Amino acid sequence: MHFLLIMKEVLPQVYVITPTYRRQEQLADLTRLGYTLKHVPNLLWLLIEDSDSLNPLVADLLKKINVPFVHLNGKVLSILIPNSFSFSNISARMPEEYQKKKGKTRGVSNRNRGLEWIKKNATYGAFYFADDDNTYDPELFEEIRKTVNVSMFPVGVCTPYQVSSPIVRDGKIIDFYDGWKAGRKFPVDMAGFAVGVKFFLSRPNATMAYVQGREEETFLRSLDPLELSDIELLASNCTKFNFIEIYQHPIYIITPTYRRPVQLAELTRLGYTLKHVRNLFWLVIEEAEEPTPCVTKLLDEIDVPFVHLVAQMPSDIPKSGPKPRGVANRNRGLQWLRANATNGVFYFADDDNSYDLELFEQIRFTKKISMFPVGLVSDFGLSSPVVRNGEVIGFYDGYVAGRKYQVDMASFAINVEFLNSRPNAVMPYKESKEEDEFLKGLEPFEINEIEALGSGCTRVLVWHTQTIKAEKSKQIDHEKYGNTNLEKLAKLIV
Repeated sequence: MHFLLIMKEVLPQVYVITPTYRRQEQLADLTRLGYTLKHVPNLLWLLIEDSDSLNPLVADLLKKINVPFVHLNGKVLSILIPNSFSFSNISARMPEEYQKKKGKTRGVSNRNRGLEWIKKNATYGAFYFADDDNTYDPELFEEIRKTVNVSMFPVGVCTPYQVSSPIVRDGKIIDFYDGWKAGRKFPVDMAGFAVGVKFFLSRPNATMAYVQGREEETFLRSLDPLELSDIELLASNCTKFNFIEIYQHPIYIITPTYRRPVQLAELTRLGYTLKHVRNLFWLVIEEAEEPTPCVTKLLDEIDVPFVHLVAQMPSDIPKSGPKPRGVANRNRGLQWLRANATNGVFYFADDDNSYDLELFEQIRFTKKISMFPVGLVSDFGLSSPVVRNGEVIGFYDGYVAGRKYQVDMASFAINVEFLNSRPNAVMPYKESKEEDEFLKGLEPFEINEIEALGSGCTRVLVWHTQTIKAEKSKQIDHEKYGNTNLEKLAKLIV
């Protein structure tokens, strides 16, 4: 009697390290990711919460999804499926000295605890940092599981370029294509690489540093010696997306407006521009006692997600002389953001400016403060940061007047989390000093921390246009035109 012995290939283990924290979207994001990972054999999911205690809802969800996992946090370690490993409690809380810093490096402590677990318990296979709000093709994990040193691949829908990828020629990396280079040796996204376990274990000092915007860079540099020739190219030599990051950070547009003949025309033009931008929320704030019905109706018709608010200039502002128009509106918008938004980016978009759609996709990824040129400003023709070697070193603007930040209101965007870390930052009622004083209220930050958008501030994506001022309209004679269409049109005329 003859027996045929069939040997089943043992697949290298894939370790997926996912940092997470409590927020409204947490369970939804983990559900999506968990059911993707469920399709991948021989995978262990290291889910690491930045918290003092395990979220019981997360623990229940992990049991339900039933992917082999380890659930870690600051004080408790939960090990479920498989149970053949030995562990010690692992802290995943951000160190106290970094919690106090502005512009937190979220996820670093979680990832480092995952790396610590790998060092103690893994011997072969590969690991990968998978954020909970990204989207993945299961084929990615089959490709990365055979990583020997470091493998890399494209990441879609990220950075202003919409892709982050190694640039490959003749099967070799010659450079990187990424919207955030900033002097980095490895300008890649956190989702754009995997590391072989044996290779990692041969670098006992490898770790991720608490340096915002350079987390990937510091980790990959800690794996030195690591040359470009050592990197393994996946996804058909980096020619296709095995992973697509479809989560888009929300953009909040704060638009001050006031009743005048051209108001509806301005809002119509701006609204139909914003309608092309994904995951955008529009805060339209009128300087009025109550919302103007025809403005509300217009916003409903344009159908961009919005909130229609009102604000009034304080009564102690002098009636004569230049007025700081729009300050009350913008401060009302900031108040709404602090009460309702936790992440994303906001931008002050006046209703009479003109915007290139690319501007919004670029500001979406602002880490702290981003700046860019504005056309048709002052007798200089533009207002712009001055950039040298990729860093902002000064400002070019026709109105200096002792301002530290010589910029236009349309020339900067702010990260919401960064704003929330500065609870006292407001816009003052100082005519022509609004931008400067508001930015000073966001300090401390260094000028070289400002992110220069618009291809290093070489392109104009927003223009300070102004509609010719319309004279006050003559009132329609209701006796003469009673019971005609003009009665309805009269409500739209200022």
